[in-house]
Amino acid sequence: MNGTLIGSYPKNGKTIFKYAVKGTAEEIENFKALQGQFLRFQDDDATKAPLWFTPTCTGKFVELKVSAKGTVFPDNGQLNALKSLANHMQGPIGDAIGAELAKKLIAEMQFTQATQSAPVQDKPEPLAQQDEPVDKF
Repeated sequence: MNGTLIGSYPKNGKTIFKYAVKGTAEEIENFKALQGQFLRFQDDDATKAPLWFTPTCTGKFVELKVSAKGTVFPDNGQLNALKSLANHMQGPIGDAIGAELAKKLIAEMQFTQATQSAPVQDKPEPLAQQDEPVDKF
C-alpha cells in the first residue's frame, strides 16, 4: 500500500500532510476499516482514494505499513538505517554521509522542482512614476 502527497493544511499550529492511498483491493478495505470514523476520501467522494493524514512529511510518495496494533505508518526502514549510520560515524565521515543522505532524500522526494525559487529580478518595477499623482490609480 502506498500514498501520494496531495496537499497539506495547518491545524493547531502544526502542518498536516494529506496522502491519497492506493493498494490492492484487500489493502484498501483493511485501510478503510482501520480508519473507522476518521475515514476521509479525496474530494469527499467515496469513489475516490481514501486519505491518510500525518504531521510528518515523508516525501511525495510513501510506502505505508500496518502495525500489529492496527496503526498505519510510513515505512522509513531504509531512512532510519542511513540516519543511524550517519549518527554512528563521527567527524568528517559522518558529515559526508549526512550530506549524501540529504541529497539522496531530496532527489527521492522529488521536491526539487516544487522548491526551486522563482528568478529574482535585478530591479523591481516601480509602482508609479514619481511625477504621477497616487490617486490616478
